Amino acid sequence: MMHSGVSFFTCCYKADWEFFLKEGRLKEMIDRCHHPFESRNLIINNVNDREEVQRYADKAVSEGVIDHYFFSEEYIEAALQHFHLQRKNFRLDGYDGYWYSVAPLVAAFVCSTRCLLYFTGDCMMQEKYDDDWIQEGVIKLEDKKVFCVTPLWDYYDKNEETNFTEDDEYIYDHGFSDQCYLARSSDLNSDIYNEYHVLSEIFPIYGGNHFERRVFCYINNRKLLRCIFKHVVYEHGKLVKPEFYKEKKFSLNDETKYIIAKIKKVFRRRNILVKYLLR
Repeated sequence: MMHSGVSFFTCCYKADWEFFLKEGRLKEMIDRCHHPFESRNLIINNVNDREEVQRYADKAVSEGVIDHYFFSEEYIEAALQHFHLQRKNFRLDGYDGYWYSVAPLVAAFVCSTRCLLYFTGDCMMQEKYDDDWIQEGVIKLEDKKVFCVTPLWDYYDKNEETNFTEDDEYIYDHGFSDQCYLARSSDLNSDIYNEYHVLSEIFPIYGGNHFERRVFCYINNRKLLRCIFKHVVYEHGKLVKPEFYKEKKFSLNDETKYIIAKIKKVFRRRNILVKYLLR
């Protein structure tokens, strides 16, 4: 079997790892990609019982479901140093985007193939498509103006706040989502995570200054493109074991913090005191 130089990466954590390693989700995610990956990988992030998870991860390797797994705690400090980031850099307006960022940063840091396909754990291809969109995406990435390639998402709204052009097959915009992306590993493994662009204020407040927002800034500062395949779709759904799901009750302090964050967002949208407000 010929390999295309693409590594598959996804992630799990304490509230969903059993779906992946006990209930077959990991194999299903890979199978639905319908592509001969050079390497298939799982990032394991913030689990309660490492030894138990490791037993199941070893089993997934022995059964040929994946080739490697990585506990993020073993790599994140080296990754942060490599990308010139510090733990505090993920905080913005009182909200912390660190845990949203660990897995994709580690994936970028450890990937050794030419391209990297990343799915967050709660996303996968909607079905097993006959056409190998990933191989077509690799060809699209030969154009250096294209930063990343992705299928369409199942909740796509044409009125989203992003400029775009399209033809019969593709949509091109300056957006980015960490839910699914195919990109050159050399780009992801570069010093691209320390920039700001005012359009990044479209991201939810609760995410802090996370990986997704940082890549979005880099793309928009350089007018790079995301290529979206219109005829293949990935799905995004809630993926949390019931015992981990707790409805958030907002206190007065939470409400106050949120209001202050919204005010700061308005100022940043007007490019006022950006450097000060990003502290």
